[in-house]
Amino acid sequence: MELAGSILFGMPEDLILARLEREEWEAHQALTDACQKFNQVIKEMPSGMPHPDGSLRIQQAGAELRRCNRLHNEASGRLMDHLMRKLSFRGTPE
Repeated sequence: MELAGSILFGMPEDLILARLEREEWEAHQALTDACQKFNQVIKEMPSGMPHPDGSLRIQQAGAELRRCNRLHNEASGRLMDHLMRKLSFRGTPE
């Protein structure tokens, strides 16, 4: 799920934060699942040397792992950007 700035404009702060946290958590879960699937594909290779079909499965699992990693990084970045902006608006303590 991607959030566009215009979608969030005017939303209450607690809803924005909850949505960003949920998206980050969902992306983390997808990354964890993709990592487990990739590891399982590797373990299924009988001597560690894949045959042509096994190579394709490794490539596909690796591509999914990279995709999930990118999505998780993006979701984490949006959440961190939001939290940092929120902190910067508080100003410096006196």
